[in-house]
Amino acid sequence: MDLIINGLYDHFKNNSWDLIKNILFVILIPFANIKMSKSLGKLLSKDGDIDLGWPVIILVITIIAVQILQSMNNVNNIRQSGLVANKFNERAIKNTLYRELPKNNAEIKVANDMFNINQLWSFNSKFFVSLKDDLIQFVVFYIFAIYTYFNIDKKIGYALLGFAVLTYILIKRSINKCKESGSKRDEQVAKFRSATDDVLANVKFIKLNNKEEESYDKLIESARKVPKYKFENVHCRTKYTNYLNILFIFFVVFIIYLIKKEKKANKIEKGDIVVIFFILSTLIGYRNRLSNFQSLLAENSGTVERLKWALEDHETKQQVKDIIKFEKIDNLEFDKVKLSKKQRTPIEFKATLGEIVCVVGDNGSGLYNMTGLLTGTNKPYSGRILINGQEYKPEQIFEISGILLQDPDLFNKTIKENLFLNSKIDEKNLEAKLKEANLLINYKNLLKKNKGKIGKRGSKLPMASRRLIELMRIVVKDPDFIILDNPFEFFDTDMQEKIKNLIIRWKNKNKIVFLLERNFYNFTSCDYVVNISRYSI
Repeated sequence: MDLIINGLYDHFKNNSWDLIKNILFVILIPFANIKMSKSLGKLLSKDGDIDLGWPVIILVITIIAVQILQSMNNVNNIRQSGLVANKFNERAIKNTLYRELPKNNAEIKVANDMFNINQLWSFNSKFFVSLKDDLIQFVVFYIFAIYTYFNIDKKIGYALLGFAVLTYILIKRSINKCKESGSKRDEQVAKFRSATDDVLANVKFIKLNNKEEESYDKLIESARKVPKYKFENVHCRTKYTNYLNILFIFFVVFIIYLIKKEKKANKIEKGDIVVIFFILSTLIGYRNRLSNFQSLLAENSGTVERLKWALEDHETKQQVKDIIKFEKIDNLEFDKVKLSKKQRTPIEFKATLGEIVCVVGDNGSGLYNMTGLLTGTNKPYSGRILINGQEYKPEQIFEISGILLQDPDLFNKTIKENLFLNSKIDEKNLEAKLKEANLLINYKNLLKKNKGKIGKRGSKLPMASRRLIELMRIVVKDPDFIILDNPFEFFDTDMQEKIKNLIIRWKNKNKIVFLLERNFYNFTSCDYVVNISRYSI
């Protein structure tokens, strides 16, 4: 009772119209039953010819439509809030740390990502209020619905009562369990927010004062103070959502049985169908909210953990200075490499200067993670990947490698600024290099169409233009070791031919090129073909 009273007060305080609408809704539902509306008609007229059934049915269906739209909007808000987390998958986070970017920019990006996750978690607490209001509406509705059916058939009334009690217990336990884990999470979020505020302060200082050298160590130090997350009971709704699904299925079967039985006995009324429809739509709404939000919790917790891993695994500036960087690359070797436990035969080969290695594989074969393996960010299940006979880290090959990703890593700057980033080259030399690679016309066409900033991660440009900018960035950098992840995707036939010629040109300039492709026939001029679906060469 306290739950209902407090919930009604909170609901009225936050949104009085919603409360009035819900009260009208649950009061009018019983009168949607034809029998009860006729009984009411007898009280309102001597002849008893007033039938309120259809007007009430139309009103109830209208309110149901409003409720469904409102639920869809709530789910959409939850999904929108999760977009921040969904953008930062494991590969993107790891790639941030070894891309051809100034190291302070990489740290700034990770710090900002962490702040966005912090904002996301602060939203999650609002969902508990929403569930509480839903539970109140659920309880009040079933009181009227059960009363209605006890007047028609006591068996149906008892069945509906039992179903309502079980559903209430499941939802109530789910809320309590999540509150329990939520209180622990709130303590972590408070520490997390305090630590990320320090990180953001250092980021802002760098942006305002341009004192990169002076502030870099402070940024790293503050980032390392962000506490580790240990999320408990993240899947607090999983068990109860599954129980609710099973209960829901049984109830649907039960309702179908009753409808057939009542039709034979000519007892079914139009109002009964309206009530049944509302019960089903309400349960679907609860089930979708619980399952969607539970999935969002799991995804976000994983994202935070990966961000933490990225920071913990990254060296400080002084440690980076101590690492011996490769000035050139002579060979890259796969030494008895296994990508997974299931792989029986290890991959063994050595690619030398002027050779092209094509790595092909189906979806789910591990092609997605090959970029991280080649750059040293990820480790194979067993074996070693060596450059010049040595194991290596991303920082060691930073200056001699170039990568074309499926999802390009661009900044909200102009096209020129993205190309000049971390490259000691002027515009004259840039155009000379692009002309040599037969990309100068494409470059000028891009500049004509896009004179301003290209948006976060190049969002204002189509995917083909984004990938073209990243490809041109490799041409400008002119590295010795090149990784191309599905280089022909999103490009037209003419551009694909240019890329093929560019790969051959790199081969002739004694560069090692790794081509990651799902379709071997896109490019067949390979010195080695590694089929990771079959683990063969």
